[in-house]
Amino acid sequence: MANSTYPMFYEDVYDALQKTVSGNPQGLAMKQVASALWPTRNPETARSVLSRALNPENNEVKLGPEEIEKVMELCGPEHVIFYLCDKFGFERPHKKRDLTLEEEVQYLRTVIDKHNLGSLFQR
Repeated sequence: MANSTYPMFYEDVYDALQKTVSGNPQGLAMKQVASALWPTRNPETARSVLSRALNPENNEVKLGPEEIEKVMELCGPEHVIFYLCDKFGFERPHKKRDLTLEEEVQYLRTVIDKHNLGSLFQR
């Protein structure tokens, strides 16, 4: 995914989390995300808890690190990662992609040449 499809900035971590949940590429509704976070709760109750946790004015319900990680796994990590990069002065990363066979071979050749490992593979 290109970074240009994401906001230039986030107001705060709540903004990043709200965008994560509402704009996830899997198309999960908030109730589905909440039910995955708290499977033993009634789905409507879980949705209400998640909605309150994503509101910066709420002082009662907060998401813990494991819950934030689960939201990122379910909905995509980009918004939260980009928010943290912006906040702490890092460049936003590009998502890794699978290499083609040709790219893998070229990469291995480069590593072998760089480290003079060619003699290990000669008979």
